[in-house]
Amino acid sequence: MRFMLRTLICLAPVALMGAPLAAQQAPQQAAPAAAQKVADGAKPWTTGCKGAGEAEICDTVQSLIDEANGKEVIRVAIAKQKSTGKTGLLVKVPLGVRLDTGALIQIDGDKAKGIDQIVFSRCLPEGCIAEKPLAVADMDHLKKAQKLELVFLDLEGKPIVINVVATGLGAALATF
Repeated sequence: MRFMLRTLICLAPVALMGAPLAAQQAPQQAAPAAAQKVADGAKPWTTGCKGAGEAEICDTVQSLIDEANGKEVIRVAIAKQKSTGKTGLLVKVPLGVRLDTGALIQIDGDKAKGIDQIVFSRCLPEGCIAEKPLAVADMDHLKKAQKLELVFLDLEGKPIVINVVATGLGAALATF
């Protein structure tokens, strides 16, 4: 699965962009600003496939854009390798997060449906990357989701909750 996620980064349109944001230097202030901008700054889910044959990977991606500078703040990508059927989740968040606690996605406020233990694997100048293989049940929950929240901790251990637009995700995942 690690290979698939690394391949996803190379092949799928999940190139990370943007410079560190001022909000990243003060993470405790990032959550309210980002949460308020979700409705206006969220891009719709985009879906595409890259590669051919056994290397073909399809993904759907949503980015939260800082409207002040046009830079990507948050990225959530769900990918499936066509030949194996394996799926994975990739999340990019700003710098200044607690890496040891990872991230989680709450689905419709139901802990049983949530996706937790999304492990941070690395940080780049653009942000920190967390990855997790997804089970069939995770995909089923995501396809039916009405509300998604990405949760991670700042360096002081305070939770940052980002609303991820669920509209269009089910339809995008149905194309996999």
